[in-house]
Amino acid sequence: MEDATIINILTKFEIKNPPTIQKININTASIDELNEVPYMTYSMARDVVIYRSQHGNITSFEEIQQLEGFSIKKTKRIALYLYIDN
Repeated sequence: MEDATIINILTKFEIKNPPTIQKININTASIDELNEVPYMTYSMARDVVIYRSQHGNITSFEEIQQLEGFSIKKTKRIALYLYIDN
């Protein structure tokens, strides 16, 4: 959804009980934990863990866009559920 659309919706509606998103650290999460992230497949989770073992901690979400399957759009979606902590 476009940012302008979201802003338009939020000005017309009030969210009484916004959902709490439990973010996980992309640098310490296991394959199984990453696989639980919405929009992330098992193969994507595996690729993140392999990348970390070969290159060290991930320092930005732009860095994972080098991996197959991590388009800009997909990365923005999964970034809502992850954080980066070295």
